[in-house]
Amino acid sequence: MKKIYSIGGAGNVFLQQIYMQNLKVAFTSSDFLVRGFVRRLLRHTDHSLRASDLFEIEASENYFYNILLIFDLMIGRFFGWTLFSTLDLRSIKARPLIRDLLYLGYFQEGLRLDLCNPSSLLRVSNTKNNLRYDLAIHIRGGDFKKTNNCLGGDYYRDAYLNLSRALDMTQFSVAVITDDKPYSRSIVEQIEGLVVYDLISDSPVQDFYLLAGASNLICSNSTYCLMAATNCSGIKVLPRLFFKKMEIIYDPESTIII
Repeated sequence: MKKIYSIGGAGNVFLQQIYMQNLKVAFTSSDFLVRGFVRRLLRHTDHSLRASDLFEIEASENYFYNILLIFDLMIGRFFGWTLFSTLDLRSIKARPLIRDLLYLGYFQEGLRLDLCNPSSLLRVSNTKNNLRYDLAIHIRGGDFKKTNNCLGGDYYRDAYLNLSRALDMTQFSVAVITDDKPYSRSIVEQIEGLVVYDLISDSPVQDFYLLAGASNLICSNSTYCLMAATNCSGIKVLPRLFFKKMEIIYDPESTIII
């Protein structure tokens, strides 16, 4: 049975699971590389949100496989090939010479993601106090600001304008969900017509449930929000950059691309 090693935040892990499902092979997962002490050893971001908080993963550990992976990482870095591992990391991309057995990486380039059908992976029934907003807007600041990856006010202004042309939003309940309230306020100030809204920065789990449970969604460029978009039955506004690397299946009647 093949094994995928989870890496990155919950959104990245979600897409890794989709990648393996698309291969139509039997597989299990390992959380070895997302454990706290391993993250610190590798100097990876220690995300407070775990994939297991949001969806079920069939995880198991095989220490022999772990040793094989470490060995393949070493030879992959130097030679560009491995023995048993498919690697799709920023610093190493390699295919195995002997057998596809282990998978480690982001696997988002060319990934086929279906937004027309809710993902069976997600658990979205735990929304705090059963809140359900007519529109949720996700704004990612925090670590994205440090790497200049944030979407600016132009994107959110255009997204809100295009959505207002498709829907009568005069009576909408709106939530702006964020990990960075000061940054989000500066963005919302640039959105013409958006005056009344709830600015929410709760736990990552509860914030996700609000995003996934909203009737309509303006998505950030975070895979965390893209994961929520797979559960949105209304109109979704998505940044075009997602479509540059993934094959996203969507309904043009309910999807706006900015």
